[in-house]
Amino acid sequence: ENYCSAQGSTTPALMETTFDTEYTQDFTLEPSNTYISDIVNSVGYAVNGVNIYNPFTGIDTIAAEDETLDTCVGHPADGQYHYHGYAPCLAAALGDTEDASSHSSILGWAY
Repeated sequence: ENYCSAQGSTTPALMETTFDTEYTQDFTLEPSNTYISDIVNSVGYAVNGVNIYNPFTGIDTIAAEDETLDTCVGHPADGQYHYHGYAPCLAAALGDTEDASSHSSILGWAY
């Protein structure tokens, strides 16, 4: 598939989307507290390398209400594909189920 970062999406890529760009992120070994008001977009990365954003858009609206999101709860705003919450496609690709008797898969890391 060349449009979603996990299996299961049937939504094709939007125009101007780039999938061949490499991104890097540094993580500190000594994290500090961050006020929620200081978090502007990215809150972490999924295990497949996709950026995870907070639930809001750049204009302080709720992305799920104001944006067109694919079946993985993501979209390529500004040309970079990212999630705005729990990505069911990623969970399915990792074999994560809603079985409460087992531990969930690691879906990503927050910073």
